[in-house]
Parts: sequence; structure tokens; C-alpha cells
Amino acid sequence: MKLKYSTVIKVLIWVHFIMWILIIPITEFQLMLFGKKIITLFTLGVIELIISFFLIIILILRKKIYLNSVCILSINFVLVMIFFWLIGFAINVDTPLYWKFYYIFYWIMPVVLIIIGSQIKFNFRPILKAVAIMAFINAVFVLVQHFSNNLIWPFDVDDLGNTLFFISSEYYNSELAIRCPGICMSGLDSGALMIFGMLFVIGEKKLKTWKRVLLITFFIYATWYTGTRNIYLFLGFVMVGMLINYCFKEKYKLKKNLTVLYTIFSFLTVIFMQINLGSITQNATRSIITDFTSMNIRIISWNNALKYFSSGNIFQQLFGRSIWQSAGYPLVLDNMYLELLIMVGIIGMLCFCFFIFKLSLVAIRTKETSIIPYYSYVLGFFIYGTLNVIGSLNLTFLMIFGLYLSQLIGSEKNENQHCD
Repeated sequence: MKLKYSTVIKVLIWVHFIMWILIIPITEFQLMLFGKKIITLFTLGVIELIISFFLIIILILRKKIYLNSVCILSINFVLVMIFFWLIGFAINVDTPLYWKFYYIFYWIMPVVLIIIGSQIKFNFRPILKAVAIMAFINAVFVLVQHFSNNLIWPFDVDDLGNTLFFISSEYYNSELAIRCPGICMSGLDSGALMIFGMLFVIGEKKLKTWKRVLLITFFIYATWYTGTRNIYLFLGFVMVGMLINYCFKEKYKLKKNLTVLYTIFSFLTVIFMQINLGSITQNATRSIITDFTSMNIRIISWNNALKYFSSGNIFQQLFGRSIWQSAGYPLVLDNMYLELLIMVGIIGMLCFCFFIFKLSLVAIRTKETSIIPYYSYVLGFFIYGTLNVIGSLNLTFLMIFGLYLSQLIGSEKNENQHCD
């Protein structure tokens, strides 16, 4: 029996989703069984890229390319990012090839999967449910780690001796672990996973009210022990954003305008808070709320990053240097905008921001209310990104959101045609 290309696409999406979210547990099990990492995100990216290339060729030859607004947006974004990648080869000769290719797997591959996944009918409820289950398991790990003051995992370093976990224990003086990573690399990723998993609980219509309230309370309680203020701000932004959109779900223009104004206001407010709190004298305390050490360190790092950006020539400032915080360079950015500015330049940063903003506006126009929590989350990148790099976890959630939105648009189009 011939293997259908739709089956290959589904398997590709599931493998990418599982590997990028559960990279720490998968790495730990590899170290435990083999003593080293056999499958890495880089090797997975190479395989994904090859399979995706052949899938796109097959779809083009069969003339079965389906284009909706999500797909068109994604194609334009991928083409622009590949263009910057090619320019990077010419103007950034000192950047190692490994990191130039990792850029494709890290930033472009999730959006390529949105394009490919848009070509088939896909039931996304199992994936959303899987995220919720992972988030629940993560929440349990967080609480156990906090109260036991122990990571639980058998290893905390990889085969090269590099630490896999980051708890930031040096910032806080406490008898119990403050920043608990759960099954993730850091408290930050852990919090993002629990917030995204919480969205399924909020939007799941079959769930009884008391179960919904209990699960949301449990997630919020566990999120506190990630010890990450950016996650608290992110959660608050998403919750208020959902409230606005649910209250005015039947009024598209009002809903859109309020959402845009709320996002801009939140962005400016967080920037103002950072500037003012970062100027406070460093003073480590026992409280997550009153310790501004990390904020002060961030502002110093951001100034250094801006100096590095300014030191480049005009082409590097416009199109980037093909490197980012993960690339082994002495840059601690903790800022999505600076990360993009250095990686793909001013034009690339604007293109990425336009992509996630435009994708969210497409979602706002849909009639299905189950998408509300997810575009509220993606719009939260504008707030989250002021204090941290976007991260592979959130890029995976962006992929899930894009695929889910594309499927909804396809369903609504079919319904409208049926009604006509």
C-alpha cells in the first residue's frame, strides 16, 4: 500500500511538535540509555527540511496547492526569511555554517510546516489536548521540584558537560527552589507551556465548569513557582486579552480596535516599567517581586547588544548578522526585538512582527470563538518579547496556532459555500 503524502505531513507535524516541546526529557532519556545525544534538534531539522522539500515538489506537480490567507502570509514570510538567510552568507562570512543552517530549522521550519499542513485536513484537537496533558505533567513536576528542592531528573548536564537546566537560583535566597523548570529547560519555558496548555482547558466546551476552574487554578498555582515575572506579565496579558475578545466576540471592528489598542498600551507600559525598575540599585532580596537585579543586568546587556548592532555596516543593520543569543556568541539579549535586530536586521524584525500581528488579525475575523485564547497568546509575544527571546517552545506554539487557524478558515469557507 502506498504511503499517502497526507500521512507523511501529519507524522512530520507530530514529530516536530513532540521533539521541540519535550526536548529536555528526550535528551535525558538519550543520555541515560546511550550516554550521548543521538537525535538533536539540528539533525531533526535536516530530516524535516529534506522531507518538506519533496512534499512541496509533489504538491506542486500534482497541482494541489491550497492557498488561504494564512498560507499566503506564511509563504511570504518564509521567502523573506530565506532571502535574509542568503544575504547573510554574503555579508556575514565569519558566522559558522552550523549556526546559519540552524537559523533555518529554528525560525523558518515551523512556518514551513504551517504551509505544508494547510494542504490537508487535520483534526487539531488531539494536538491541543496533548499540549494540555504535557502542561499538566509539567505543573506536577514544578510543584514537586519546588517542595523537594530537587530537579528530579537523573542528569542535569548533556554529553558535552553543558547544563541543561537554568533555575536562576543565584538571584534569590530561599530554602526552596524558586525557579522550577518542570520538564522544560527553564522556568520561562515551563511557564509558557503551562499557559498554552491552560488555553485548551479554557476553550474546551465539553469540560464541566468545576473541572475547568480546578485545572486553571492548578495551572496558575504551579506557574507561580516558575519564579519568572515575565511569565506573570504574559499570563496577565493573555487573560485580559481573552476577556476583551469574549466580551465583544460579535462585534469585529470594536474587538479588533480594542485588541490592537490594548496590545500597544501593554507594550508601552512594560517598556516604561523596565526602564524605571532597571535604574534601581541592585539589591538581591528573598522576594521575586522586589528583586530587580535581573532587570538591571538586562539593561546593561541591551546596551551592549545595541552597541554591537551599531558596529555593523549598513547591510548588517538592515539584514542582520545571522546570529542570535543561542549561537554561542557573548551576547545575552533576553529580548525578542534585539534578537531579531541582530539576526535579521531592522527589516527582518519588522517582517516578523508584521507576520504575527497580521496572523492574529486574520484569527480575529473568524467566527469560531475557540481560536480566541490562541491569538491572545500569540499577540502576547509583543509583551513577552520585551523581556526574553521568543524561544523554540513559542515558535512551536506559533506553528500550532497557524495550523489551527488555517484549518478553521478552510472549514468556514466550506460552510459558506454550502450555504450559498
